[in-house]
Amino acid sequence: MLKQIHRYPFLRLIIALVAGIFCGDMLFDLDRLYLSRSFFILFFIAFLALLLLYRISKSFRWRWLFGMLVLITIFFLGAFNMTYRLQKSEVSLPDTVATYHVEILNRPQLKTNSYLYKVSILSMVDSLSAHPIKGDALLYLSVDSLSRKLRPGNELLVQTHFAAPKSRGNPDEFDYARYLRRKGIGITAFADSLHWKCINKLEKIDSREQSLLCRDRILERYKKLGFENDNLAIISALTLGDKEELSDDIKQSYSIAGASHILAISGMHIGLICVLLLFLTRFIPSHQTYMQVIRAAAIILVLMAFAFFVGSTPSVVRSVIMFSIFLIGNVLMREKNSINTFLATAFIMLLIYPAWLFDIGFQLSFMAVGAILLLQPYFYKFHITNSRILHFIINILVVSIAAQIGVFPLVLFYFYRFSTFFLLTNILVIPLLSFIMYSSLFMLLCPIYIVQTWMAILVKGQINLLNEIVRWIEHLPYSSLEGLWMHSLQTVLLYIVFLSLFYYCIKHTAPRLIFMLTSILLFSLSIIIVRQINHPQKSIVFYNIRNYPLVHIISSNHRSWIIASDSSQVNHTALATLQPYWNRLQLKRPIYISDETNDGQINIQNQIVEYHGKRICIVNDNRWNNYCSDRPMTIDYLYICKGYKGKLDDLLQLFSTKLVIMDSALSNYWKTRHQDDCRKLGVRYHSLSDKGSIRFLL
Repeated sequence: MLKQIHRYPFLRLIIALVAGIFCGDMLFDLDRLYLSRSFFILFFIAFLALLLLYRISKSFRWRWLFGMLVLITIFFLGAFNMTYRLQKSEVSLPDTVATYHVEILNRPQLKTNSYLYKVSILSMVDSLSAHPIKGDALLYLSVDSLSRKLRPGNELLVQTHFAAPKSRGNPDEFDYARYLRRKGIGITAFADSLHWKCINKLEKIDSREQSLLCRDRILERYKKLGFENDNLAIISALTLGDKEELSDDIKQSYSIAGASHILAISGMHIGLICVLLLFLTRFIPSHQTYMQVIRAAAIILVLMAFAFFVGSTPSVVRSVIMFSIFLIGNVLMREKNSINTFLATAFIMLLIYPAWLFDIGFQLSFMAVGAILLLQPYFYKFHITNSRILHFIINILVVSIAAQIGVFPLVLFYFYRFSTFFLLTNILVIPLLSFIMYSSLFMLLCPIYIVQTWMAILVKGQINLLNEIVRWIEHLPYSSLEGLWMHSLQTVLLYIVFLSLFYYCIKHTAPRLIFMLTSILLFSLSIIIVRQINHPQKSIVFYNIRNYPLVHIISSNHRSWIIASDSSQVNHTALATLQPYWNRLQLKRPIYISDETNDGQINIQNQIVEYHGKRICIVNDNRWNNYCSDRPMTIDYLYICKGYKGKLDDLLQLFSTKLVIMDSALSNYWKTRHQDDCRKLGVRYHSLSDKGSIRFLL
């Protein structure tokens, strides 16, 4: 195995770089002020030691020390790059409402009740002067005709409060604040139409905006050719990477069928274009190096032009960079080693933009392509045929199986789902995707309008067929295994298991057999241990979900109940953030309850919930205002929600409680008022908006 590793020098380099980036990201919160500087000093010292060793000795016996210093240098370089990027996201602003001069950096993104803009903060303005400030932020503006018309280059005066996004404290919830920080954004704010104004009408027509304008013109061409609704959404996603028009039903269907990867322009789409370009340039002689350079340069220029015309989205740019470096590497390297070229590509990309390590798209692309390059040559040894049709089908199967092996642990880790018919999906979808891509390109490039019209009819038929295939696979029995969950350590162990199986299949030796059995044993033990640790216990959970108060009761037999004010209007989008936690506990589908009930386990009467000897009173209206009692009812948790307009004193005359829980939807006025009353009366309280969700074991 060591001999195999020595064939890939970039493998050791990329491991050191990834370890450094990961450590820089994880340790950043410990000491933000000095960590980046410390990593830079350590990198500089290691680099000087590396130069000194190279100068004073070229002896073979010092080779191991030289290699060790190289890895240490790369490690600290990765750590410094990551911490430096995170440090750039921090902007020091007052913790109050102020007036800021900002510049719009992107087009509006429509959210539920607002438009989202990325802005550059230029200065903080007061009555006397402007104080220069440098930093990027996210600005949410209320939906109206003025905010919709803003474009990059417009400058605004905004009166708002910029603050770092806070985690809601729900278990296993996505860390949105860290996600933004990795993208160089550390603060967000909201402003309604009364608290901002545009102070210039100059729009910035930079290369990014020009590429988006090109994409808009292509979308208009699609509409003129008769594309609409689902057809327009699909062709926009497949050829332009624009997924805004995709409905939730289409996204769900493609996800269940295992075809989500075709809806975002990625390595597969760029690969199809690259294959077409290689075919069209096959007449260029390949035995002369300079001709190979010309061929690679021409293909790279076309790929860059394609990325420009589809809007230069991050996934497209990343894929074009990967294929460009891959093509250059194949030209420059004397010994053809696709795996080493691929590793060098990933190394350069992470060196330039270390935050890509935490991008799901990058991880999936990297593992899929790596698995294909590693496994494909060995699969072909067992499938030899002279039939071109069989060879084509086998090629799709081999690539699909290899890619699925590469992404399988990551898919379980991130999406908690496995599409069982992925092979059938890829056999039917990938050839059709090729036809759609090539037909669409011909349709757009053809100068004859009547031919474009005929091609549009053909492309519409292909898209309709694609949707029908996906929906058919979606409705097959057991088409998707849902609710799967995997710990990050299990994900790593599963990759080690796959790697050990692969190396043992190549050569049956005792050390490889021991390595394989050990990895399988460790992975099996991790499953048992994690299941035991995460076995559900009887508990009551109050989540921090704004405008959606609920109580989640969990039993020890994987059943659970959600008590909400109106189960007919369940906010599934809000509850999706809790799905990882429920999957980790292996809970069955929750039972939603909104009416009074008594099923032997849970008793709900007049918004008072009784379960396992505990009582919870949910107060979301004024029903208790006219009640009085000589003896307060003993309850465990008094849950005060939006809708109650009254004093806490009045409730405590009716209920004797151990803890007052305040919902996150309460306004600042009512939250502060209830907190003051709790302090005066000596009652314990927990604010979900301030401290996050809370769980009580029974």
